[in-house]
Amino acid sequence: MHFSSRFLRRRLVRPGDGFRSLAALGCLAAGVALTADARRPAPTRLEDLKHKTYETRGNVREFHRHYREEEKLGEGTFAVVKRGVNLSTKESVAIKAIDKEKADEECRANEVRIMERMGKHPNLIAMHNIYESDHALYIIQDLAEGGELFSRIIKNGELSEKEAAKLFRDAVRGIQHLHSRNIAQCV
Repeated sequence: MHFSSRFLRRRLVRPGDGFRSLAALGCLAAGVALTADARRPAPTRLEDLKHKTYETRGNVREFHRHYREEEKLGEGTFAVVKRGVNLSTKESVAIKAIDKEKADEECRANEVRIMERMGKHPNLIAMHNIYESDHALYIIQDLAEGGELFSRIIKNGELSEKEAAKLFRDAVRGIQHLHSRNIAQCV
C-alpha cells in the first residue's frame, strides 16, 4: 500500500506513537502507524496547533497519587512505556510518558485523539486517563502482558491452525473496529 509523501507527512502519527495501540492485536503491529480520519483535514496553521485538543485528568502530583510507576517496558522516539499500578484498584496498567521536548503539541494531541476515538474494544489497548506535567504527557493504558507473537513462535515453535486462526480473527476484529471509527492503519 502506497501513499503520497504529502499525505504521510500530514496524516500519520509519528513513529513511536500509536504503535503500542496495535500491540494488543498480537501481530500485524510491526511497521504499522495509525492515521487520523482522512476526511478531516489536518491543522495547517500554527495558531490551530497551539490549542490543546485533549483534556488531562490532572497534574503530575495527581498522577502520583493514583499510580505507581514500575519497570520500563519499552522506549520509542517520543515516549517511554512503564508498567504501573493503580493504587486504589491494584490493577496493572501501562504508563506511556510522552516527552514534551521530543513530541510537539500536534503529535501529543493526535495520539490522544486517536486513543479517544478508538474507545473500548477487547482486541485493542484502551486509554484510561491522561495526566500532564511540565515535561511529559502521561497516558494510562491497558497493559498487554501476552508478549510479542514473534517471540512466542521462536520460544514455543509454530502455532497450531486453531491458535493462528484465533489470533488472526482477533486481529481482524480489532482492525474492523478501528475502521468503523474512521481510523486506518498504513503499512
